[in-house]
Amino acid sequence: MRIGWFLLVALLLGNIVLANTAHIWRFDSVVVHHSATREGDYALIRHLHKQRGWNDAAYQLVMSNGTRSLPPGALEASGRYRHLLPGPATSNQPANLGGLHLCIIGNYQNDPLPEHMQIALGHVLRELCQKFHISQERVLFHRDVNATLCPGQYIQKEDVLRWMNQKADQCPPDLAKQHKQILETAGLSLESYPGLLVALHGGSVLAGLLIFALARKIRTRKKHSNRHTSDIPRRSDQRKRYDNATPGVRYPRQR
Repeated sequence: MRIGWFLLVALLLGNIVLANTAHIWRFDSVVVHHSATREGDYALIRHLHKQRGWNDAAYQLVMSNGTRSLPPGALEASGRYRHLLPGPATSNQPANLGGLHLCIIGNYQNDPLPEHMQIALGHVLRELCQKFHISQERVLFHRDVNATLCPGQYIQKEDVLRWMNQKADQCPPDLAKQHKQILETAGLSLESYPGLLVALHGGSVLAGLLIFALARKIRTRKKHSNRHTSDIPRRSDQRKRYDNATPGVRYPRQR
């Protein structure tokens, strides 16, 4: 019975560790997109993507270009980021499952990324890589996983790495603070992976109950077995009876 409780507690603790270390194992890359529109924000993208039948924006994060309510470079998080959920941002399923997708509002096939947006993008990407333990080499573009021009000709890998390593520290303090606040909203919960976590916790409880029931059954059988065997006279008791017998009296031989 003690083993059953021990295994139950161990399984539950394992699930807690899994949830609390999600920032280490959840994402294996950051995939950068552009909206290919002049203006927009998370609300607009969410609305458009809901029209496609999706329950939220396909991206985990959206970066403003200043054409709506937020200043340029500010971040917005979708429910997919807050709950660490994958999204249908590309037609490449491994990239969808393992990638953290960031969409920059604007069309950077036609227009260069402004200097202040370069700084903001470099800062966000550097923070994401640090937070989720992602190598800078795993900062990818949509065109790296699909046949597309996204995020445009004016966003190149060598430039992005330079923005991350040389310009990120130039990010204004208020914008850096806003980035930090948004990035801290991510977390794993029952709402995040209902199938996974419910199965893990449910399986843990069922395994513990089964082990507990099995241990109790074995213990009960052992008690019954001891009770029956205690009623059968042992050979040592029989021999003692013959040794102490009255001389001249014959006792029937035990078979």
